[in-house]
Amino acid sequence: MIERESQITELESAVLYPRLVLLEALTGFMDKPKQRAKSGLAICEARRDFLDSFAYLCDVEKGGKTVTATGLQRLEKDNQLWLAANEGIRDDILIYANDILDQIKSATAETQSIIQDRIVALSVEKCKPRIQVYKTAVQELALKCRMALRRVNRDDAGMCGIAFVWADAYSGS
Repeated sequence: MIERESQITELESAVLYPRLVLLEALTGFMDKPKQRAKSGLAICEARRDFLDSFAYLCDVEKGGKTVTATGLQRLEKDNQLWLAANEGIRDDILIYANDILDQIKSATAETQSIIQDRIVALSVEKCKPRIQVYKTAVQELALKCRMALRRVNRDDAGMCGIAFVWADAYSGS
């Protein structure tokens, strides 16, 4: 169902490494990522959305160590789903990805909601490291927001106090 690339040979690393060094050197001059062009075919867009979403679900840790991309290869009898990662596909990720695919394959119109709930539960459990990164980032942003609101409230209270003193001075009190 899901294949992973065999170990890189010495020849491949002799060819690949200099190219990666060149890519790294040129990266600073690259444009920002561009949106891919729409195909105009609903089935093609649905396939792309599925592959993007599947890659995201399988990228259980931030940083590209788990899954960074997916691809679909059409074969005569069956299609092949490929996973790519910066550091190879770990066995636990393969098992997890196959569990998701098994759930999807067993889905029917009647069981769709149940299958979605199972996949969400499976994903939340497996993606705890990624979720923790997001949780920490949201907590930091929330703290900054609370601090900014406190400063605004203090400034508003100070301005109100000044306004009351000013109003009292003109009213003769």
